[in-house]
Amino acid sequence: MPIDTLSQLYRAGPEALSDQLCGIPEATRARLAIYLYGRSHTHKLGVQIAATCEGASLRRVAGLVGNALYDLSRQNRAARSEASPDRW
Repeated sequence: MPIDTLSQLYRAGPEALSDQLCGIPEATRARLAIYLYGRSHTHKLGVQIAATCEGASLRRVAGLVGNALYDLSRQNRAARSEASPDRW
């Protein structure tokens, strides 16, 4: 992945991040999520990107770590939805 794309993802807000990730194939997103999750300064971004991936994709990339990251990304999503009211 080009460094420019990675830096754009790092600086993006939640909505912009979602828009930027939609053009990236899921297998690439899963590898990127695992990579970013493993670094302290990009840990949160890795979890956010993992939330856009299926569990099977994350497991293919990183086995049990991918499975744990999938679970973590879903826990964070549930906590965010409980903390903020639904928007219609």
